[in-house]
Amino acid sequence: SATRSSCSASSERDALIDSLNTSGVGQTLGELQSLASGVEALTDNANGLYQSIGQTFTTPGGYELPRAEELYRKFAASQRATQNFESVYDDVSQRRGVLKGRIANTTQQLQTSTTDAETQKLAGVITGYNAELAAIDKEVDQALAESLVLDMQNQADREKQAQARKEERMAEFGEAMTNYSQTFRISDAPAVFPTK
Repeated sequence: SATRSSCSASSERDALIDSLNTSGVGQTLGELQSLASGVEALTDNANGLYQSIGQTFTTPGGYELPRAEELYRKFAASQRATQNFESVYDDVSQRRGVLKGRIANTTQQLQTSTTDAETQKLAGVITGYNAELAAIDKEVDQALAESLVLDMQNQADREKQAQARKEERMAEFGEAMTNYSQTFRISDAPAVFPTK
């Protein structure tokens, strides 16, 4: 019986080591950004939730023009961050289920352990499983944080682009007023009214 108990503690320990060596599926923020392609943003419809933009558009005059794909990379990065979060969440949910099953199994073994050594080994394995459970939950937090950071970067870029357009419009307006005043000079001569 002591040999069987020792084997079960060893197999649980081995399962814990395998679990700890399992890496998550998430991508880093840098990977999400560098892998993003404008084509993805133009063609993605989020499983039919949205209408895809398409890689070309038609002008009022009937000309079909290609879209500037590089302008859409930031949107593709956001889409990738969403997909990354979903992948990480699904992976973590599956791994949590496995870990909870292993914790339950090890707890049952702990209740029937017959030696102090086996009890200590199994208690250590349960502690390890609980630590692994907490660690994989952080993977979801990390994926969510990356999505939020990317969203903040995109918001900052929208504001930066709007500020640049405002600055350009002000310069264009100033230039237009200068051109207007040079073209249509207001006379500073006194007004002369016809007399009878």
